[in-house]
Amino acid sequence: MFLIFFFLYTLQASADTPCKEFINSCEYYKCMNSHYPCGKANYLHDFGYKYCLLYNEDDFYLNSGRETQFFLDDVSLCLREKLEEIEPPKNDWGACQSYKKSAIDTHSECYVSSGYCELSKVEQKRIVKMATSELWQPIVLSEGLQLKWHCKKEK
Repeated sequence: MFLIFFFLYTLQASADTPCKEFINSCEYYKCMNSHYPCGKANYLHDFGYKYCLLYNEDDFYLNSGRETQFFLDDVSLCLREKLEEIEPPKNDWGACQSYKKSAIDTHSECYVSSGYCELSKVEQKRIVKMATSELWQPIVLSEGLQLKWHCKKEK
């Protein structure tokens, strides 16, 4: 019995993605993309990596207040940690679309738990403005509306 438990425990412990070592940086998205490429439905490169870099680039990050910098650090890590919980996509369109939806579905949860609602309205607008080019996507718009609802609910 002990051997079965030990085997199952070690099997689960090794279930991390091959990119877990990069979890603390934007390189995580590049690593995941190299292992799980998705072509045009590519959340990892065209969304995750892109916005990770944008929010962490010197101009935006250094011109943010301390609270916003803490938020950016926390939300960025939260989003990558949530990806570790999602089944990585196989290289087919349907699986990649499902992965993208699952990944984006984590955004409002990570934003709320990382303190987005406590930021000033000015800082919230700066953060949203960076991603306005994505708001045409229904799932992104839906996450944005959920986030807004959570923030109103907390007040």
